[in-house]
Order: sequence, then structure tokens, then C-alpha cells
Amino acid sequence: MNFERYTEKLKQAIQLSQSLAIAEQNQFITPLHLFSAIEQDEDKLIPQLISASGGNFDLISQDINERLERLPKVSGDGVSQPTITSDLARIFVLAERIADKRKDKFVTLEVMLLA
Repeated sequence: MNFERYTEKLKQAIQLSQSLAIAEQNQFITPLHLFSAIEQDEDKLIPQLISASGGNFDLISQDINERLERLPKVSGDGVSQPTITSDLARIFVLAERIADKRKDKFVTLEVMLLA
């Protein structure tokens, strides 16, 4: 994973996903955390893209939030530094491959959503 290729908005979303995991006392940062962070983008681009493609953003968002609430919670030192899951790591790799195929220099929020 080459985070230097990620746009500032995506880097912010990744940082927010870590903060969400810490706040929810989750030991791991999952794709659910990242999607939740991406959906909070102030430009609301992701909700617009999902709706434009025929998806129901509100329903997806509700499902993501319900799944986040069901994740195991931990206390103690494990919460201070949550690690990414292998699923999330694969999404990062896939997003970089998608960006490469599109001949994009940077990995964007949109490309991460495609991954």
C-alpha cells in the first residue's frame, strides 16, 4: 500500500476510520469503518454516486451503521491502536490496481468505493 498516492480526502477518511474504531472500542479497522468515514465527506460525493447508480444510499448507510454497532468491543490497550483487517488491506490493494488500470496517478474516494 502506497499511501502517498492517496488523495488528501481519502487520507482524511482513513484517519477518521481509525478514530471511529477507537471511539467505538473496536480492535480492528474494517471496511465498515472506512465506508462510514467516506460517507461523511463534506462534498457528499459518495451518496450522490450511489444514488446516481440506482442504489439507496440511506439504506446502505443504515445497514453499515447497524453492522458497526454489532462489532466486538474491547477495553484496555488494544483499543488505542486498532489495526486494519485483511479485508481492508485487500481493498487498499484493489483500489491501487483500479487506479493503475485507469491510469490515475492518485487513489480517490471514488476509486476506493469501486474497490
